[in-house]
Amino acid sequence: MDVTSDAAVAEGFAAILADGPIDILINNAGIMYIGMTEACSVAQATEQMDTNCFGAIRAMQAVLPSMRAAGRGLIINTSSLAGRVSVPFFGTYCAT
Repeated sequence: MDVTSDAAVAEGFAAILADGPIDILINNAGIMYIGMTEACSVAQATEQMDTNCFGAIRAMQAVLPSMRAAGRGLIINTSSLAGRVSVPFFGTYCAT
């Protein structure tokens, strides 16, 4: 599923939910561009943020109504150490 697409996320979860409730969501989508931040295009930085941050939000928003209705569910958001420790040449990735 393309987590950067509202439509793809909605369609993907609708197809899954048609078979029954979702018990667990694991957000693990991510992309990384390595290099000097000044060399990273705004389009690349936007793609990273859309995938690494907003993609998880889209997935959670799609699944939470069914989890609430079922009265159960678990969401696991994976991340990177780079979210807490800035590493040279990982500026845009660390920001996501």
